[in-house]
Amino acid sequence: MSRLGFLRHPQTQLAARNGLGNVLAPKGDPVKAGVQFRLAAGIARDMGDRRSEGRVQGRLALSLVRAEARTEAEERLAAAEALLTSVDDPASLVELYCRWAEGALLGRDSVSATKLIERAERVAACMGSPRAGHLEAMLQRGRSLTAPPSLPFGDNDR
Repeated sequence: MSRLGFLRHPQTQLAARNGLGNVLAPKGDPVKAGVQFRLAAGIARDMGDRRSEGRVQGRLALSLVRAEARTEAEERLAAAEALLTSVDDPASLVELYCRWAEGALLGRDSVSATKLIERAERVAACMGSPRAGHLEAMLQRGRSLTAPPSLPFGDNDR
């Protein structure tokens, strides 16, 4: 096996494609990120890794929202939810609902975004173990994005 033979392993390819998508998405290139997420989701599906497929589908969906492909994004989100529910992965569901809320906000649907953050909170509350730091950070960000704006004056100014 050559020095780069490890790249032939599906798990390595999945991690590399997912990682590339994660790098491209925040750089503002949702189309290229989406390509990487599609490839990663396909690899996960071929491997029978429903958890990874669900997690990647959620990332793909947010890239699709950013690329203005909302119908496909909704389909990918629903598929991701079904996959993650089938493998009983509440932590990944919390992440998914937070991403879904972000997509709703990008579409200017604050009502749906608020409901999704509430759903994420309910799932997180049932996890039974302390939430990982990144989950708490995602929930906090979701709460701050969906919170109603505060008035510029205090109670005494009314």
